[in-house]
Amino acid sequence: EEADKKKTEKMLAELEHNKKVMNKVIEQLPEKIFLKDEAGRMLLLNSAIAAGYNKPVEALIGKSDFDLFPHDVAQGYWKVEEEIISTGKALTLYEDFKDAQGETRNLYTVKMPFVFPDTGKVGILGYQVDITDIKRMESKVRDAETSVKKKEEETLQYLQEYQKTLLDILDELPHKIFLKDEHGKMVLVNTMVAKAHNMKIEELIGKSDYDFVDAETAKAWRNQELEI
Repeated sequence: EEADKKKTEKMLAELEHNKKVMNKVIEQLPEKIFLKDEAGRMLLLNSAIAAGYNKPVEALIGKSDFDLFPHDVAQGYWKVEEEIISTGKALTLYEDFKDAQGETRNLYTVKMPFVFPDTGKVGILGYQVDITDIKRMESKVRDAETSVKKKEEETLQYLQEYQKTLLDILDELPHKIFLKDEHGKMVLVNTMVAKAHNMKIEELIGKSDYDFVDAETAKAWRNQELEI
């Protein structure tokens, strides 16, 4: 009898030691870790979970979502966990959680079935990663991209209006006005130039002297332009 008592005490001491080791392990993790029984009651959790409720870990042991959230919210969580328990399949979720300070946090959550070896009952093992800051950064990037795109559109509109105004001014001049790029191709002409070639303005854009005169003359004109 004395031997049995010592054996039991040794087993209990080992279990208590293992429990402390497990608690220390999950406390070292930055993720939110929790283990629930078959009824959704907390059996194990770390401080990262407790901090969201602004409560100590001990105060949450034995609690279910129905003790912590409005009934309709808790019912939604429990429906998901019931499905995991019944199907034996893990689920990955993106959840919004309002913490004790009233701030909405965005969580990446993984919940999976956990079979208790002593009873064979199925509970829920889960971990959560707070991705609120990532979501906010993504939102800022999207806003910045939208702002840049808007600025580009405004700049393009301004340049188009400026070009139209410039063309209107050039068309009023009684002279042939043209602008060529570094390859000698037309990028801007006025109506006087278009009339001289009996073409529309848009038909002249991209053309060079080689399209209108013989190669020797075009080359001579091109050499003059290169000197300029």
